[in-house]
Amino acid sequence: MATSRKPQDRRSFIRQLASGIAFSFTAPAFTQSKGSNLGKMDTRFDAYGGWTAIKGKRSGYFHAEVIDGRHWLITPEGNVFLSFAINHADSSALQYASNKEIWLEKYNGDRDTWIREGVVKDVRNWGFNTIGWTQELVTREWGHSDQWTLRDYQVANLPYCHLLPFSEIQRYKIDLKYPDVFSQEFEDWCDFVARSHCLDMSRDPNLIGYFYGDVPSWIFNTYRESWAEALGVSSDNDWEGLYPIAEKYYQVIHDAIRRYDPNHMLLGERYYGPKPIPESVLKAAAKTVDVVCLELFKHWDGGLEPVVSRMHDITGKPVILADFAYGSPSRLLEVPEGKHFFAKDDEECGRMYRENMTKAFRTNYMVGCHLCVYVENHIRLRGMKDHHDKPYEGYVGNARRFHDEAYLIAAGRL
Repeated sequence: MATSRKPQDRRSFIRQLASGIAFSFTAPAFTQSKGSNLGKMDTRFDAYGGWTAIKGKRSGYFHAEVIDGRHWLITPEGNVFLSFAINHADSSALQYASNKEIWLEKYNGDRDTWIREGVVKDVRNWGFNTIGWTQELVTREWGHSDQWTLRDYQVANLPYCHLLPFSEIQRYKIDLKYPDVFSQEFEDWCDFVARSHCLDMSRDPNLIGYFYGDVPSWIFNTYRESWAEALGVSSDNDWEGLYPIAEKYYQVIHDAIRRYDPNHMLLGERYYGPKPIPESVLKAAAKTVDVVCLELFKHWDGGLEPVVSRMHDITGKPVILADFAYGSPSRLLEVPEGKHFFAKDDEECGRMYRENMTKAFRTNYMVGCHLCVYVENHIRLRGMKDHHDKPYEGYVGNARRFHDEAYLIAAGRL
C-alpha cells in the first residue's frame, strides 16, 4: 500500500536509513540510451556507465583522476565517467489526491516497482547514469521529503550520491543551528551521522560519494542571519575570518567519514552559487574534499562560467553542478504573459540544457551535472515529467542528445 511521507527531521531520517539493512553489492547492468548517436566513437560502456575509450586506475570504487590534463571521475572498473543525475526523485509527487491512481495502478502502490519501472527506466532512456540527491521540496517552510534509503539505492542498482546531514545550516532553513565546530558535541554528532550512514555504504561500489549538506549559509540566509553574521565575521579580504571555522568544520566531517568509510569520494557541500562563495571557505574545503559542487541556474555565458571557473581555480578540484535546471511553463505552472522565465516551452528548455552543458563540458574540470527535478509536484511546479507522470519530451529528448555526445565533447573529440 502507498504510505505518506512527512518532512524529515535529522534524527528520524538517520533512524530510517539505519534500520535493518543488509545487502550484497553488485554492479549495475548499464545500457546505452535508446536512440543513441554514439556511432562516431567507441560505444562500449562498463557496468557503471563508464566510457571504456579512456582508462584510469581500477580501484574497485569511484574516484577522481586527471588524465592528459582533464579531470574525470573513474568507475570502479577503471573507466572515465561523467555523472549525469536526476535529482529529487520522490514518490510522493505521484500520491496526491489528483494523481494517486497512477501510483496505485501503474506502480501497484509499491515503491520498489516505482523505482525499477519508473525511475530506473527513465534514467536509462534519457541518457542519465546517476541517482542524485533524492529529497524533494514538499512545503515552503517545513522543508524536504525523506532521502532514499540504502535499500532504495540497491533496488535501483545505479551509481548514486548520498547526502549526510551533518548540520542544519541550509540557506532556506528558518530554524538554523550553527554548530560550535570546536566542541566535543559537534565531533560526537558527526561521528554518529557517519557511522549511521557510511558503515553500511562503505563497501557499495555503486556509491559515487557523499554530499555534506545543501546550500550552506556561510554568508547568506533567506530568513535569518548568516553564519558569518552570527560569528561577527566581517567581509574583509573575502571573509578570511571564516577560514579557521571552515577548516575545522570540514576536518571534523572528513575524519568522521573516514573512520567508517575509507573508500568513497567526499563531494563536500552543495554551495549556493547565486551568492559569492568565500575564497576562505573554498580553500578550507579543498584540503579534504575530492570534488566541489554548487547549485546555480544560469546560462554558461550569462553568469555560470565565472562562478564555476573561480571555484575550480581556487580549489584545483573537478566540479559537479549538483543542482541545475532551466524552467519553462508546465502543466502545473502558468506563466503570465510578459513575465520573464528561462524558456518558453519544454523544447526550448531542453535545448538550453544541451547547448549550455556542451560549453560547460568543453572545460577540463566539469565532471557532472545533476538535473532538478524528476516529477513536478504542487510546490516545485516543474520537472522532467508532469503531474501525471508523462515526460516533457522536448526536455528529455534534448537531454538525451547531449548525453549521447558528452564523452566526445569532454574528451575534445567533438
